[in-house]
Amino acid sequence: MLILSRKLREQILIPGLGIKVTVLSVGTNRVQLGIEAPRSVEITRPEAIRRPTESFSAEISVDEESFAVVWMGKVRGETRP
Repeated sequence: MLILSRKLREQILIPGLGIKVTVLSVGTNRVQLGIEAPRSVEITRPEAIRRPTESFSAEISVDEESFAVVWMGKVRGETRP
C-alpha cells in the first residue's frame, strides 16, 4: 500500500489509468475525494459491492405433512416470512 499525504485541493494522479483524485474537503472524521476517471474504469466503495453470502442467507425447511416451504433470511435488509 502506498500512503500519500495531500492538503485541501491537492491531487493524486494515476497516469497509466488516466485517474485523478482531488481532496475536496477535510473534516474531523471525514475526507471527501473527487475522482476523475475514464468511463471504462469502474469506481466504487467496498461496502457498495453486493456480496451474496453476506446480503442473503436462506434456510429452507419443509413441513412433511403439508409440503410447505418456509424461507428464513434477509434480502437487502428485509426479512422474508
